Amino acid sequence: MHPTQHMQETCIVVPRAKVAFDIGRCPQRAVFQQTVLISHGHLDHVGGLPFHVASRSVPAIIVAASLAMGAAHTSLLPRPLEATAVMLASL
Repeated sequence: MHPTQHMQETCIVVPRAKVAFDIGRCPQRAVFQQTVLISHGHLDHVGGLPFHVASRSVPAIIVAASLAMGAAHTSLLPRPLEATAVMLASL
């Protein structure tokens, strides 16, 4: 089976809950979600975090299991966390 563009995107958005699950390439629809839940730390799941944070005028909430939290934190560097207006929460 050949992958389609839809299959390549690692991001599920639930607009009514203002949540994005994973944020691979950070599609435009994900920028409007207040909370991002990260399933694990692979780049195709956290790679869009810097764009998500930089594109928002209000703080983002990023929730991840402890192992994935390191990847989420690292993906936001070299920007200092204080400058990103992000709340990181670990499960």
